[in-house]
This record gives sequence, C-alpha cells and structure tokens, in this order.
Amino acid sequence: VCHGDAGAGNGPTTRHGMPAIGIGRGSNADLRYSDGYIYGMMRNGRGLMPTYNRIEEMDRWDVVNYLRALQG
Repeated sequence: VCHGDAGAGNGPTTRHGMPAIGIGRGSNADLRYSDGYIYGMMRNGRGLMPTYNRIEEMDRWDVVNYLRALQG
C-alpha cells in the first residue's frame, strides 16, 4: 500500500501524505539490508514504516523474496 506493486514508492498511501519511498529496481537503499532485516522491518516497523505483523510469517518471507525479485 505504500511502496506500490513495483516498489516504486507510488502506492495508494502516497495520496494521503505518506512519502514516496522506492524499494525496487534502481533503489539501493534496500540492497544494504539483509533479508532478515527486511523481514524484521515488516514485523516490527521502523521510522516511517509501520508494523505489518498482521502479515503471516511465511507470507513475510514471500514479500522479502518478491522485493529481491523486483531488484533484479
């Protein structure tokens, strides 16, 4: 809802004032983080990123893998 389907930072929440933060291809901010760190950010939140612990554990790993696929 924040980063958009392609990770470009153009999700629907940007229409309501959330900053556009890209995480897909062309964004190197996420390349420096391990898969476990990204998983933890979804579970616990960090900075502007709210917690997404309502996503089931295995589904969180699927999101991490999807992010890595977006990065190419």
